[in-house]
Amino acid sequence: MIAAWNVEIYTIAIDANNLGPFAVRVVSIRRMGEQPIKAKTARPFTVVLFLGFFLSAVLLGNSIWQPNGMSTVATVLFSLLSSLIGYCRKWALPKHKITTDNIPHSDVVIRYPNHSFLVVHCNIDVARELYFAPAEIDYLLKHSPAYRILSLMLMGGVICLANAKIQLQIDWAASYMTLGAAYWTVAALQAPLGYILL
Repeated sequence: MIAAWNVEIYTIAIDANNLGPFAVRVVSIRRMGEQPIKAKTARPFTVVLFLGFFLSAVLLGNSIWQPNGMSTVATVLFSLLSSLIGYCRKWALPKHKITTDNIPHSDVVIRYPNHSFLVVHCNIDVARELYFAPAEIDYLLKHSPAYRILSLMLMGGVICLANAKIQLQIDWAASYMTLGAAYWTVAALQAPLGYILL
């Protein structure tokens, strides 16, 4: 019996890398408590978040130290844009609670490309939250004109950065490559390290 959301769900209920060809794994998942599913706050991507904040502060300080208004405006626009996008993409799974006390079982069978199978014994609430709810994620921002404003911020930042001093453009390129390498490194880690559900 696997207690859901207190274990690494990815490795137990989703990942098939450790299943051989024509293998069958049977697991049972049940909910322990009523807390909603959400990603853990402390995970490897959090380190990348703080690295991005640090690089943004360094770029802003460097833009002020080498007086260049265009680079300063670009730094403020890109930093604000990144923060707003992160906030607007905050998500929650919709609550699909069954009002009866008799919750039906809703076993899930997953077939993987190597012809292995994963059979998950669970009730319908767990099945919806783990396997079917991602298509119904409720995002914090649902107003599409707001995304147009964010697009204008992006274009303004690119125009300002194009008119900045060459030294600051080099700083921006180095920061972008550093942050991109950090994202790539974290994404290349074992998947359970980056995607653990409570």
